[in-house]
Amino acid sequence: MGPRERARQAYERGRWGFAAARAAPGLGYAMLAVAIGSDVPLRVVGAGLLVVLVAALVHRGGALGRAAPVGLLAGLVPFGVPVLVQGNVCGLVAGSCAA
Repeated sequence: MGPRERARQAYERGRWGFAAARAAPGLGYAMLAVAIGSDVPLRVVGAGLLVVLVAALVHRGGALGRAAPVGLLAGLVPFGVPVLVQGNVCGLVAGSCAA
């Protein structure tokens, strides 16, 4: 294996490492989804697909690669607000919440 091939492999490993770091917040989604949900296998598969998709888009680069981590973090608000409301506000307002 020549120096050019080794350099190319090192470059690809670096890009995948960068992509994995950008997709890591998706693991937090997975843990939170499993903690609050009942259909655990479905939630794990969904969160896993989300992490893989973000990593693949970041690795590919371009506009989608730049937008994927931002979208992942922006999704924290609509994902987290119902969790906060269900856990804290319902007990304060009416004693319990209806499904």
